[in-house]
Amino acid sequence: MRKSPYFTLIEVAIAIAVLAMGVVAAMSMISAAKKRMMKAERGWHEQHMLTQAVEYLMLAPPKSSVPLEIFPYPGFSVNYEYSLPEELPNKFPATVGNWTLVSLKVHIISNEQRNIGPVVLNRIVKNGDI
Repeated sequence: MRKSPYFTLIEVAIAIAVLAMGVVAAMSMISAAKKRMMKAERGWHEQHMLTQAVEYLMLAPPKSSVPLEIFPYPGFSVNYEYSLPEELPNKFPATVGNWTLVSLKVHIISNEQRNIGPVVLNRIVKNGDI
């Protein structure tokens, strides 16, 4: 019995099904990668905004607001507060002379009321500045 050089209908149907499964798998991988990329980009952008705000507030006088030249992001605002640091050892006082060690807590609020942060760090300020 001699084999025909033409494909049968069943062989063609199986080949099309395998090809379709491959295309669907590739498309789902591309979709998942795009979602992960967009999430990573948003996370980077949020961390960048938070870093810019913290860097400015570490150098600026304690009661200043972050100017638009430093924080040019519409839809986002910088909130911060000063407090005395927690859990200092007894041998390290919070105030020495005219200087006080304070904790600076910075976070960013979006128009959708989503909170980014907070970042808490210590800073030395003059006694009358807070």
